[in-house]
This record gives sequence, C-alpha cells and structure tokens, in this order.
Amino acid sequence: LELPLRLRPTKPFPLVRLGSPRDGGYLVDERLLQSDLMSFGISGDWTFEKHWRSRNPEATIETYDGSISGLQFATTAILSLLRPHKLKLILRNFFTALEYWTFLKKQTQFARLFIGNKTHKGWSSYDILVSHTTCKFPFFLKIDIEGHEYEILDDIVKYQALLSGLAIEFHQPISNL
Repeated sequence: LELPLRLRPTKPFPLVRLGSPRDGGYLVDERLLQSDLMSFGISGDWTFEKHWRSRNPEATIETYDGSISGLQFATTAILSLLRPHKLKLILRNFFTALEYWTFLKKQTQFARLFIGNKTHKGWSSYDILVSHTTCKFPFFLKIDIEGHEYEILDDIVKYQALLSGLAIEFHQPISNL
C-alpha cells in the first residue's frame, strides 16, 4: 500500500507506541498524552487505553464499543473451562473478563455504543458524543470502528479544533481512498 506523499510527516515528533504491538497499537506524539482520551472501538483489547492511563493517571478516558459486554466476556471465560487442555486460553479469557470489570468499567467511562451515522438503538454519532463529553478540550481521539470511520470523517473535520490529536485505523483504504 502506497499512500499519497502529502500524508507523510514533514517534521520529527517524539513518538511513543501505545497499545498492542500488533493490531490496536498506535504511534502517538508523547506531548499529547496530557490530554483526555475519547476512544471508539475497544473489542477485547484495551491496552492502548491502559497505556494512556499509565502515562496520564488523571485523564478522563471515555470508551465506546457496542460489540462487547461483561456478560459476553464472562460467558466466554466460563465456556473456555470446557477445554481444559487449553490452559493459556482459559487464563486469557478469565483475565480479560476480570479486566473488563476492573479497568474498562472502573477506570474509564465505558458506554456500550457503536459509533457512526446510523440512527438505530445502540448507535451514536460523533456529533452527539462531542456535545455530551466529559473530556476536557482539546482531547485525543482514537478510532478503530471497522469501516464506520468513513461515516464520521466530516464530523471529525467539523470539530477538529476540539482535538489535540487523532489516531485512526482505516479499513479497506484502497477502496475508500
């Protein structure tokens, strides 16, 4: 994949990697870590948000993902007991369920919502979230919402003055360039 040259940074930045070393990890200018964080798309990996919290313990962190719940993680953990030969899987599933309650629900303001321009129950627009946020402006925005990022790009531009920075994962970039 070769992106347009105008997307290449022109100056050096003090970058740090937050999140997973695989999918879900992003390079962020460390000067922005003093901002609050609004995060769309968590799935089962909230290491980015944990790293943000470790770098800025006082930050307000709002997290949104309509595809996850405590019941889902608890059920997965219990069902993994049916596979006793997969000890690593059992431990990972129980640890994830525990962290859902001890980190995501206690140390962030988590809402079970999908983000996009749908008007269905369980969905919210970026426009609405910005108008109700408890994050201090400017805040940092992290987005990994499986293709719906294209739906909210106009709103991101509309409210760009409220952002200190943005990390976004674009899905199917060639067909959406």
